[in-house]
Amino acid sequence: MIQTWVQVENRRTQSDSRDANELWVCDLDGAGLRELTNRAGLQHSPAWDPHGGKIFYLSDLGPRGSHDIWSISPDGSEDQQLTFGELRHLDVAISIRGDIAYSGNQEGSYDVWLKAPAAMPVRLTDDPALDAHPSFSPDGEELLFESSRGGTLNIWRIPRSGGASVQVTHLEAPGARLPVWSPAEAVP
Repeated sequence: MIQTWVQVENRRTQSDSRDANELWVCDLDGAGLRELTNRAGLQHSPAWDPHGGKIFYLSDLGPRGSHDIWSISPDGSEDQQLTFGELRHLDVAISIRGDIAYSGNQEGSYDVWLKAPAAMPVRLTDDPALDAHPSFSPDGEELLFESSRGGTLNIWRIPRSGGASVQVTHLEAPGARLPVWSPAEAVP
């Protein structure tokens, strides 16, 4: 199996503004570069599903600059929009179970949402602070996320099924952000 990675390319429009990012894949050595998307707007924040069959990403094709979640096969086929609306979805994460977690402002403030396969999205956090950058545990049962609760970004933890969030880091400014779980095989 060829290992590939995803790259976002910045292009310039005739007005010389950076507003047309596309998704690309290539082999780890840089060979075999292929463009997956080719359309107006921003295609950004790609995340591979853990099984390698899909790439999930954000696109701002919606009205008034909304950002929706899309998925595409690594060969460029099966490009489909998964969320629809006049809101912004950010920070896509995919679990081993096929769940999609993201930060979205459907209810006004940015909260962490979970969309299980064939289910409606469920809000996992409900706080006026910013809750963003979810990251699944290797087994897909928990998420870490960053939150500005208390005025400084710190890392919090929540079960996939919802419930109480628990603060993991307790740092002063600038705080902690962008949590990433260690792969299961790296855990002692």
